[in-house]
Amino acid sequence: MNFLRKHYLIILVLIVALFLRLYNLSATVTFLEDEGRDLLIVKRLIDQQRPVLLGPQTSTGNMYLGPLYYYIITPALLLAKMDPVGPAILIAISGVITTYLLYLLGKDWYSRAAGRMASFAFAILPLAVTSTRSSWNPNLVPLIATLMLLVYNRLVFARPTTKTWLAYGILIGIMVQLHYMALIYCGVMTLAIIWHKRSHLRELFSGAIWALLGFGLLLLPFIVFEIRNDWVNTGALTRFLQAKDEPNIRYHLPLWLWWDKVSKTTYRLISSTFTGKDAGPYSLPAVISFFTLVCFSTWQAIKTKH
Repeated sequence: MNFLRKHYLIILVLIVALFLRLYNLSATVTFLEDEGRDLLIVKRLIDQQRPVLLGPQTSTGNMYLGPLYYYIITPALLLAKMDPVGPAILIAISGVITTYLLYLLGKDWYSRAAGRMASFAFAILPLAVTSTRSSWNPNLVPLIATLMLLVYNRLVFARPTTKTWLAYGILIGIMVQLHYMALIYCGVMTLAIIWHKRSHLRELFSGAIWALLGFGLLLLPFIVFEIRNDWVNTGALTRFLQAKDEPNIRYHLPLWLWWDKVSKTTYRLISSTFTGKDAGPYSLPAVISFFTLVCFSTWQAIKTKH
């Protein structure tokens, strides 16, 4: 009873998050071309009992991700007796876990109130709910990204162990197999760790070795495929970054056009996060909600600092 009395608010938030992600899921689950392709590959994996070395194809660049997502959803598909709703339930549960981890993160960084606010926002915001009600490889990114932040705390603000560095490398190995754009997130996180550890080069060097080991272990099937096929995906990624295969991509745009693209994307992101649809830059509820969260977060940071 003491536990329930002490943690009843976060328990209530988790119940709400679970309800919003599972309610009427079997009748509303998204099942389009990507989901059908993934489940067919997993079914072939189960029937033939042969390992898969390559994951889903990216929407641009003629590249493929690693196969980890197929292995993650295989147990869920088996437990659901090959019903496509099984992997969707798995993703929904990952959203609930992310809700709780955001509470821990907010409580650790700022205060218990900030943790509750962060978890409640992720529990109910339309974009967060929608993206965790279907089986799609990028939908696991919020969970892994939050886990990376928790490991980051250990690496920067505590005395990290070998297991902590290994876990960091494993999480990066998972992220890059969920979506290539996660490389940006992983890069920023790694640069932040290097900056904080710049005066402990020996620890940083030994930790990097363990992180690379964890990263390599998670990418082993993909690396085997690359070796056997003349590094075809690595070459495709290089050409994509150099914009050689994508004539519509230009890296030297006028500054005003970059700002136009960034501002429009920001408006769309804020709008879809708070309203569940792209309402453009004039979505008043979305803008008000966004700035309310920014002000609350700033106030919590100032309060914690003092």
